[in-house]
Amino acid sequence: YASFVRRTGGGGGRYDKHPVGTKAFHQEERCLDSCDEGRDCGLGFGRIQFAAVPNDPKLYLRVPSDADADMLLSFVENVWGLRRPKLLIGITGGSIATWNTDLQNLFRELMSVARETDAWIISDGTKSGISKFIGQARYRFGGNVPLIGFASWDAIAGKEHLVVEPNSINYGYGIRKPVNYEHHKAPKESVLEHNHSHFILVDSAGRAPGDGGG
Repeated sequence: YASFVRRTGGGGGRYDKHPVGTKAFHQEERCLDSCDEGRDCGLGFGRIQFAAVPNDPKLYLRVPSDADADMLLSFVENVWGLRRPKLLIGITGGSIATWNTDLQNLFRELMSVARETDAWIISDGTKSGISKFIGQARYRFGGNVPLIGFASWDAIAGKEHLVVEPNSINYGYGIRKPVNYEHHKAPKESVLEHNHSHFILVDSAGRAPGDGGG
């Protein structure tokens, strides 16, 4: 997360494709020749269909915790099509009890600033605490402002539906339907917040492209 933020920087424009390129994230290269046979290597991407917004599937990418920041940004720009932001806004914090007038006004102003400055907003992507409310704010006031949730793969509920296999429903973008995100929350698991536009799910057990392990 920190290296992603540092490499994103500021100002307009686009990154050139990483030397490894988006091929490293192509579904047919999903194991990247770096995983033991039969082992889920912790990489994949697709679309998530939430029951609350069935006609507005959200994009997600699953990466190892040591993923190269330049490669990640190459994917975000060249596959997701997001332009490098002029401003990057990170939202962190604890729980918030209720959506009140003061909070609504604050988030309305935040979304206005984000729209005017071509900003990205980053949160932990979960349906709890301040991330839940920033998601609601994007829905009410944000328009197409990118709201990217960085969540821990190990901690999210329903992740079994997001594992990419050759015949899985979420295999890629164009051909197959988005995966129906059903979650049965267990203790200490978090649910993804459906008003985020994108999710980057960080898998601590995954290995970065080119790391053969062993």
